[in-house]
Amino acid sequence: MGDALTECVLEYQKGAIGLDLVRNRVMETAFGHLGRYRRKGEDEVSEFLLVFYDRIDGLLQRFQDRGLPFRHYLLRSLRWQWNTFRAERSRLRRQAYLATDLGLGLPDDELAEPPGDWEPVSPLSDVARRRLVLLALKAAPWLEEGHLEAVSRETGIELPWLQACQRLLKERADRRRQRRAVLTEKRGDAYYRRLMAEDEARRETDPERRRLCEHRASMYRARLANLTQQQLAMSTAPTHLDLAELLGMPKGSVDSSLYHLKKEIACVYSGRQYDRPRRHKQRPQETGT
Repeated sequence: MGDALTECVLEYQKGAIGLDLVRNRVMETAFGHLGRYRRKGEDEVSEFLLVFYDRIDGLLQRFQDRGLPFRHYLLRSLRWQWNTFRAERSRLRRQAYLATDLGLGLPDDELAEPPGDWEPVSPLSDVARRRLVLLALKAAPWLEEGHLEAVSRETGIELPWLQACQRLLKERADRRRQRRAVLTEKRGDAYYRRLMAEDEARRETDPERRRLCEHRASMYRARLANLTQQQLAMSTAPTHLDLAELLGMPKGSVDSSLYHLKKEIACVYSGRQYDRPRRHKQRPQETGT
């Protein structure tokens, strides 16, 4: 092919050279290609390369010599994995905001000198206490010890109970994270097989063989879409059903409590007045006389 990187990959597949040498060559190419992304932040690119380094082995194993250089597959893979990495990073950042941006365990320097118009907060009602506990459990996998102590202090809930709930929710989050990792590997395999089938169909001259290649590409395209939907539907955060099973309460109560709490928080940040839901009294039944 006349491509040094492709020849290096083929030599590795034959067992002539080691994996470390090929990894270094691939990382040099990836680092050079991501140069235009470094304006978004050197740290973000560095984190992505650390994640991408562990996936090079699978990329090398899936590559097949069908007339196209390895750089072609590498750059298409980089674009897809970069977008996936940024989406996952944004999701984790939002979860971190959920754990730290709601007054749970603020730094001491932010609490040292309250503003001039500050007034003491009235004790929490039973409804507010329940909603705060649900919010803390929703963010339990990312809370630190100081956050749990703040929740225990504000709600009166025993700290060991909160810690036990956090351990259970962390175990569920770890199991879901492992399943998401398996789905990610399957998505990567389906993505590369789709690329190879599409490139083979594009270069095929026989109509019958081109039709078979296009059918294989459509099959991998459908598999990729199915795996993507499964991955999007699988969240690592505790679900409302998890909280309901953990607390032994109906799921609808969890949904309602968190819904009204989010509405109140949105009104605090926007400066609007929160319209509390009215409790309608049941009308007495009319009896015929």
